[in-house]
Amino acid sequence: MTEYLSLGGVERPVRFGFAALYQYEQRTGRNALTDFAAMQGGTASVTLMIDLLYSGLCAGTRHEKKAVDYTPEDVADWVGSDMDVLQMAATMFAASFEKAGEGDAEKKAKPPMKTIIAEA
Repeated sequence: MTEYLSLGGVERPVRFGFAALYQYEQRTGRNALTDFAAMQGGTASVTLMIDLLYSGLCAGTRHEKKAVDYTPEDVADWVGSDMDVLQMAATMFAASFEKAGEGDAEKKAKPPMKTIIAEA
């Protein structure tokens, strides 16, 4: 699901999903889920937080078929002028994976289908 954050005076699409995680890990060489846990625990570096947000922004922008016209440094500047953005991004990140997991929970909750053969 794509959500939006106001950054640099523009509403920008953010999409945290496997495309964003893939891009994050390819760009940084780090484990995205481990780094997100550090972010949630308050032990994340500025670099880590900006890289996660940048990846989510890139995924959202690409999903809307637009060109990425900003850099990680731009994202850092935007966040520096509104620190609440990081908390909003962390909340969006967590929510995106809770929603993804809901489908799995529903599958597990459903009993297996039984085939009934009618006798003639």
